[in-house]
Amino acid sequence: MPCNGCKDLYVAASFLLWQAKMWGLEFGAKSFLPNVPGSTTQTFHEKLYVPDFAWKPGFRLSVGGYLPHDAWDIRASWTIYRDECTSLKKRFQQVLVPPGIGVMPLWQYPFLQISGDNTGNPIRYSNAFGNWKMHLDSIDLELGRSFFPEQSIPMRLLMGAKLTFMRQKYVAEYDGGTTILATLPQGGAPSLFQYVSSQFQLRSHQWGIGPRLGIESRWNMLWGFNLIGNGACSVLCSFFDLHSKFEDIIQPTGQCTMSRSEKFHELTPILEAMLGLDWGTCFCNGLYFGAQIGYEWQYWWAANHARRNYVQTLPGDTIDMRGELQMHGLNAKVLFEY
Repeated sequence: MPCNGCKDLYVAASFLLWQAKMWGLEFGAKSFLPNVPGSTTQTFHEKLYVPDFAWKPGFRLSVGGYLPHDAWDIRASWTIYRDECTSLKKRFQQVLVPPGIGVMPLWQYPFLQISGDNTGNPIRYSNAFGNWKMHLDSIDLELGRSFFPEQSIPMRLLMGAKLTFMRQKYVAEYDGGTTILATLPQGGAPSLFQYVSSQFQLRSHQWGIGPRLGIESRWNMLWGFNLIGNGACSVLCSFFDLHSKFEDIIQPTGQCTMSRSEKFHELTPILEAMLGLDWGTCFCNGLYFGAQIGYEWQYWWAANHARRNYVQTLPGDTIDMRGELQMHGLNAKVLFEY
């Protein structure tokens, strides 16, 4: 808590070391059982591959001041965070023999109508690659008030607004494909086509604004240390601008491309929590210095709206992944009040 007389300005800087995880980014599955031509049933044994998410640094700057009435204060915080995948589980390979073994592509548009019988070779690739990048800027505007439910447990109730900007880029690539029996979209007799390579690319731009409520608490311990527990929730009106592109090279057809763009808005709930330790001291000139270290966690609903093709034989029949975003990790903070 601030010293007596230092009730004007609040400045804080936080170093973040977070890991962000986005659900719905599975980009391939290794098939370990061969196809059985002529059989009315097929048995599958697969291993699903998800990108390995990295731990990346971030930064948060907070400034504010105290109002001259009834322990009210105002603050503004800006969080900057960038994340991407590691080199682990980003690329993998698999042999293509016997037929049925290989990489099953999870992000591919059905440019060809696969033959309906069970005598052909299924679509498999020998190499797969998946990569995801995310840029996040978040601004929190708060109006807070301190109170004491117990003398040793100071708390701060806050309300305000949250403004966010998030950009994502996701790429899934496959090459070294099999030869299958299929027909062209315009019809005709089935013939053999070789899948040379396939690529899916998504660019997602999201911005949102909405109310934010929360509470901060400090539980006095020994030797000037305090246990801190903070929590907040927000509901954003989010606006999405999505651009996705499917591009296959199929012989003898050549290059096949399909692009999709969509814009929409929806409500996005966000939960935030932090648990850690706090220590601070006052100097003779009315300056308060404090330091905090703790574990911070954020959970965003439906941040991934990539559309996966639902059935290989039904072009355009897609499913919205609606994957959640989780960010968690270290928050090391220093603050000054005077």
